[in-house]
Amino acid sequence: GAGKTTLLLQFNGTLRPSHGSILLEGEAVDYSRGGLLKWRQKVGLVFQNPDDQL
Repeated sequence: GAGKTTLLLQFNGTLRPSHGSILLEGEAVDYSRGGLLKWRQKVGLVFQNPDDQL
């Protein structure tokens, strides 16, 4: 519905926007290896099924 999963996948670098950009704390998400590491330290993914996290 609201695009929550899509947004988190884009923050994580799993899915890249086809156009436009994603801003996090006022900065565009950098999809380089170092840039993604920076954002991954700030954004976490929590699976809906707790068994998937083990």
